[in-house]
Amino acid sequence: MLSTSARGLRGADVRGQEELFVKKQTPPKSFTVECDASSEGVGAILTQENHPIAYFSKGFSPSNRLKSAYERELLALVLAVQKWHHYLMGYHFFVKTDHYTLKFLMEQRVTTTEQQRLLLKLMPYDFSIIHRKGSENKGADALSRRPQMLSITLPRCLDVTEIQLALNSDPYTSQLIYKLQQDHNSCPGYFFVDQLLYYKGRLVVPNVQGLRDKVLFEAHATPIAGHGGFLKTLKRVSAQFFWPNLKKDVRLFVQQCLTCQRQKYDTLSPAVCSHMDTILVVVDRLSKYAHFIALSHPFTAKSVALLFCKEVVHLHGFSRSIVSDRDTVFLSHFWQELFRLSHTKLNMSTSYHPQTDGQTESW
Repeated sequence: MLSTSARGLRGADVRGQEELFVKKQTPPKSFTVECDASSEGVGAILTQENHPIAYFSKGFSPSNRLKSAYERELLALVLAVQKWHHYLMGYHFFVKTDHYTLKFLMEQRVTTTEQQRLLLKLMPYDFSIIHRKGSENKGADALSRRPQMLSITLPRCLDVTEIQLALNSDPYTSQLIYKLQQDHNSCPGYFFVDQLLYYKGRLVVPNVQGLRDKVLFEAHATPIAGHGGFLKTLKRVSAQFFWPNLKKDVRLFVQQCLTCQRQKYDTLSPAVCSHMDTILVVVDRLSKYAHFIALSHPFTAKSVALLFCKEVVHLHGFSRSIVSDRDTVFLSHFWQELFRLSHTKLNMSTSYHPQTDGQTESW
């Protein structure tokens, strides 16, 4: 059994959270759609008399991320209305947005096909748009953004007091602190507050007692970090911390992570071609034997002729005739003189008609 004071405390706690609970909609009362868009996606809340009825969140495709802020905000409005079509159709409702120009949506001149397409989807609905400050649109704004793991922004095993004591032990940070104490403008971007050193709002971690390794471990190797790749780990660390060569240290830490080495694998690169980027195809008309000879560009008639003699002539001898296209190699004086002396007739294919030499073209 709970005491009277405990019951009262529990009741007060529940009443304090009533505004967060989703309630059933009541048809006669008007609806309000609160919507917002960020670079990541859209978020919206359907409310009735300031009580939430439903929540909506959807990420943007790569193409939608490239759109202007106006187009993203308009798209958020359209997606939210379409999501709750069964609630809003046939009723007059309000739309609250922090994008001021949308307040005059129905009065604006249609200038793009994208705007026209989205406006057509809103025509069946009866609504009024109300502008609200961005600071008051926190619910929809939070739903439109990618969730961040706030528990990894500051490592649990890293004590601020430990950093304060270590700052004077690191020659780099101690020198910066000395300069800032003499003149706070001597080191642009750095400032010393509450015995902590910051660079552009990020905490500077000294290279003492493995503090930097602790930060990297929390941002990469803990269960909640999930052993992310180099860029993801760098983004997590650089959001709150700074030290010289941070990018290099993060890359080295991720590369040396034993768990990543055991569980992940590198994608294989294409086989090395030794700078060979051209293939000379030769087909024997009698036996249909095909030769594929690798060449590196640029090549000359002399180099092609030497490879031809080395790879083909030593097996079949000089042929009675050769059918080829009209490449500059086969039209050169050297090529024609070589095969004239070997009593080989050169037959050139018809221009723009590769079927003349179809056996080699098919390869």
